[in-house]
Amino acid sequence: IRIVVPDLQQCIDQYQKINSDMEGNGASVIWDLTQNWMHLSVWDYKLMSVFLQEAGFCNIKKVSYGMGRDENIIKDSLARKTRSLYVEAEKRKNITS
Repeated sequence: IRIVVPDLQQCIDQYQKINSDMEGNGASVIWDLTQNWMHLSVWDYKLMSVFLQEAGFCNIKKVSYGMGRDENIIKDSLARKTRSLYVEAEKRKNITS
């Protein structure tokens, strides 16, 4: 599986950079994420990993735009290249005796 969601950590980093430069309003980064795109939740790699493990996935790995283990599932949009979290994982196989 390949999951692409808004990356909260990138937004926080950008928020902190904007506020430390004293130019602009860092809150606009978070506002844009939650208001303009109608996302109902936000994710970082750590939280996504927990949920994937609980759903029975393994070999969970953070990957980059356009990069990954299986080119057949890389359908990345250039418009989503920035501020996105890319995660790949494999479904655990049930071993029965």
